[in-house]
Amino acid sequence: MKKILFLSALILLTKISTAQVVSADSTKYYEGKEITMTGKVSSTFVTKGEKKKVLINFGQPHPNESFTIVIEEADLSKFKYDPSEFLKDKKLQVKGKVKMYKDKPEMFVSSPDQITVK
Repeated sequence: MKKILFLSALILLTKISTAQVVSADSTKYYEGKEITMTGKVSSTFVTKGEKKKVLINFGQPHPNESFTIVIEEADLSKFKYDPSEFLKDKKLQVKGKVKMYKDKPEMFVSSPDQITVK
């Protein structure tokens, strides 16, 4: 019984540690999946209005971006830096779940721990 539990735990840890790393251009194929995306920021934008969002685009600048990271206003206080300025032109790895919005992939980031600057 102990061997089965050990093997099950080992398999689970292996699956978790080998999260799929994909380029920004390939994220559209991973809708609904937890992935690690890697790519260079092409542009950033801060929305206006009641609920501010920071949009970080990859591939090409908006409106031709291939992938977008979305940071909502409620989560901005968790960052020790202004993501719209600090992350410009940087190469990033970002962990999260891919969602589609208007036929384009995006990922909501709620914590700076999801973003690694390369």
